[in-house]
Amino acid sequence: GLGSLVGNALRIGAKLL
Repeated sequence: GLGSLVGNALRIGAKLL
């Protein structure tokens, strides 16, 4: 669901940072 997408985005953002 959306929660999964949001969590995925946060993980990717954390990796970029």
